[in-house]
Amino acid sequence: MPPDTHGQPDAACTKSIIEAIQIATSQGAIAIGARVNGPKGVLTMPPGIDRLNALKATGLLAVELSPLPSSSTGWLDPAHHDAQKWLDGSQTGDRRLSKIWCSDGHSHGALGRRFT
Repeated sequence: MPPDTHGQPDAACTKSIIEAIQIATSQGAIAIGARVNGPKGVLTMPPGIDRLNALKATGLLAVELSPLPSSSTGWLDPAHHDAQKWLDGSQTGDRRLSKIWCSDGHSHGALGRRFT
């Protein structure tokens, strides 16, 4: 993704979620799925093998759940049973993922708004 598109609502990566996780972890990074319950998040992906494989990816250590915004179109309530089933191992063959709340640090002033 070109640097000038970071943080933009229409930014898109040319890699799949699984490829991105593999690239990041091969470089020593940790992978935490961001805003998994948002409109572009893994929990709102069409049901199927891509969602399952993303949530079972070896390098994925945790997921960030976001509170529902005032305009929640396309968002999945993080407390909804569908979200919890994917994260507690019920839908992923016992692969449980840690859930975190964290701030979205697009600026220094925004750091620490939410945290686990």
